[in-house]
Amino acid sequence: MTHRDNSPTPENDRLTEATQRLREIRDKIVESQRESSSLEDVSALNKEAQKAKEEYLKLLEKDKDTRSDVGGHTIIRSEYDALKSLAKLNGESLESIASRIKSVEGGHILKIDLSSGTSYIRKTTPIHQLSDISPLQHLTHLQELDLDNNAIQDISPLAQLNHLRRLSLSENKIQDISPLSQLIQLEDLRLGYNRIHSIVALAPLTALRELLLCNNQIEDISSMSGLSQLTTLDFTRNQIRDIAPITRLHQLKHLGIDFNRIQDLSPLMKLSKLKELELTVPLLPPMKDSRGNRDVIQSLKSRQCNVTDLPLW
Repeated sequence: MTHRDNSPTPENDRLTEATQRLREIRDKIVESQRESSSLEDVSALNKEAQKAKEEYLKLLEKDKDTRSDVGGHTIIRSEYDALKSLAKLNGESLESIASRIKSVEGGHILKIDLSSGTSYIRKTTPIHQLSDISPLQHLTHLQELDLDNNAIQDISPLAQLNHLRRLSLSENKIQDISPLSQLIQLEDLRLGYNRIHSIVALAPLTALRELLLCNNQIEDISSMSGLSQLTTLDFTRNQIRDIAPITRLHQLKHLGIDFNRIQDLSPLMKLSKLKELELTVPLLPPMKDSRGNRDVIQSLKSRQCNVTDLPLW
């Protein structure tokens, strides 16, 4: 492992800008392909991408002395220092932390898996669990971050990671999710098995496509009514009674509402794209209109929606 202790150079800032520019052009190319743009437009974007890549490679060569090699990756010094601090704060080795890096571009970490396990039902406590994640605030280019199965309570260090598209925080000790409200590029967010009561902070996250909130203490889901891009939503094992707010989520294909306190299933009839519904009715309290709710389920099944349910009567 090599650590070069040179001071940052102006090239470092320019390299960051070049990396962002290259990423933006790549996104435009993908979007143009989705929209079946003309060959001329696609060709122009490809030329622009090639030019940006050449500029990026030149800057990368100039900037190489401000970087550190760790875990088989070459990353900028500030991110190296952040990993080093994270390891020290949580009693782990730098090598162990660095080995979880999944993707690096332009010296910046884009993807890292810092989970300590994969099970959603923790039967034993892992030897190493992260609790202090404050150094992660310096990994400002992160796009995917996995922190499942740790002992995290404070997620405020994540507030400035505004390039995040996928964030997994299941199986922690989180109550306050307000720091997530600025992460408007998030498309996949996993918060299951925590201690969350309020999800008001999720209202601005309109790019979300997958949202997992199972096993919390959520009662009110009205703040998710504007998350119109959601295709997967799971809020099983909460304290929810009213599911009317989901009627505006017209892209929903997969929905989990097991073990809540729902009395009226009629809002489900407005989800025309629903393909899979996980519904288990708890013994208490009993549903008021069993016949009406039974009709809803039968109607969903007739629309080729796969419903996993128990009898309503």
